[in-house]
Amino acid sequence: MLIRLFDFLNAYPYQRALQSVGLPYELHTSPREVWEAWRKHPGNAALLPFAKVAYMPKGLSRWGIGSRGAVQSVLLLSEGPPQHWGGIRIDRRSISSAAILYHLRDLGFLSSLPIIDSGESCPYPTADLIIGDDALRLAPTFPYKVDLGEVSYRLLRRGNVFAVWWVDSEHLQQLDKIWRRFSPPPASWIEEAALRYGFSAERVRSYWRSLRYRLPPLGRAYWRRTFRRMYDSLSKSPS
Repeated sequence: MLIRLFDFLNAYPYQRALQSVGLPYELHTSPREVWEAWRKHPGNAALLPFAKVAYMPKGLSRWGIGSRGAVQSVLLLSEGPPQHWGGIRIDRRSISSAAILYHLRDLGFLSSLPIIDSGESCPYPTADLIIGDDALRLAPTFPYKVDLGEVSYRLLRRGNVFAVWWVDSEHLQQLDKIWRRFSPPPASWIEEAALRYGFSAERVRSYWRSLRYRLPPLGRAYWRRTFRRMYDSLSKSPS
């Protein structure tokens, strides 16, 4: 059985659940790497960037990673205030977070600022879109920070989905039972995750509480109504 997921603190409950039942998995360093590997060979299950698979007609489960409000790990970080920014650099490891940023920009959030790739130069001060564990670690070192999960919820009054489990039909029921069994994650996993990823136990606890692992019903009408306009913005963001 080939299961792929990324090695971020937010995905550790899934990783640990698979360990608990003895299922092997393939660990990647970022959501983008999981997506690239899945495109070449889907395997049996993968935790994929939602922005890439939102329109898939089948295979998506009700499990993934989302938020309803501040997410703490999708941040714009800068040394200067937003009124001094000349652009926004994106973290290329992310796909869904970049799509959310483009959508918010379409709605008028920082609409005057160009969004540039991390490798491009900019003569003006910039904000950096940082995701995952790096965002959690770097946030205290920057005087200015904007949580895109919080901004999105304030403007749209709906949550965000960053990643979703794609599972083949043969293993969907099996993995659904595993996720249900370990949701919410046991308290002992908080200490384990804190040690592994270098955070305090309280930081891990607070972070996991801000996340949604069981997602809303995946009926096609729901996805179209809630997310279609957001992910139409993906066509404007870097692939």
